[in-house]
Amino acid sequence: MTMTQISDAMGLPKSSTHNLIETLSVRGYLYEVRQRGGFYPSRKLLATGEAIADGDQVTTLISEYLGRMAYETGETALLASRAGDDVIYLAVAESRQSIRYHAEVGSRRPVYATSGGKAILSTYHDAALEKELGGIAFADLRENTISNPETLKTRIREGNARGFFLNLSEYTPDVTGIGIPVKIEGRPLGLSIAGPNYRMEDRYSEFADCLHRTSEEIIRALHAAGLSADLYHKSS
Repeated sequence: MTMTQISDAMGLPKSSTHNLIETLSVRGYLYEVRQRGGFYPSRKLLATGEAIADGDQVTTLISEYLGRMAYETGETALLASRAGDDVIYLAVAESRQSIRYHAEVGSRRPVYATSGGKAILSTYHDAALEKELGGIAFADLRENTISNPETLKTRIREGNARGFFLNLSEYTPDVTGIGIPVKIEGRPLGLSIAGPNYRMEDRYSEFADCLHRTSEEIIRALHAAGLSADLYHKSS
């Protein structure tokens, strides 16, 4: 991209964009493809990203188990963390089937419209949950999307009772998600499986069993690596 294109895309003045480009170029992260032909990231940026990924023990280890879940169930397996009104996917193992739920690492979804998000919210005690739900900006994304705190609270209670949480086409049409919470390094994360409705709707118990079994395996592996992890047990 040219400096003007970068400036427009970032919404920054050209002077500020010029300074950023110059700094990144000097440090080896960008290079000019030809005179006035625009700038492109160098492989130093890739190497930096790989170094960051290699240093993340948690997602590196969990990614292996997500892959196993995706293979066993035939559906996409995900690990999510809360980011305000959203969840962000930390690790994803996509189904190998041609029709599947697609998500990428770094993708964001509304916390109230995902099974992993509901699982994370379920870890809050009653007073804290009331406060959290009151601060969420709900949006009517789909016909099935939860649009108010009371309905979301009811769905969370239902999930607590049955031992897993559901997303019934609340964000992506014709997609079902099943999730549970896991506490890793002191924070609640959402572990989930998602796929097209017609392959998911009669297999809730099977997927829930896979999630709970895999979460126990993940916790044992994290403990062996010297990391803190536990199944989430909500106290009264």
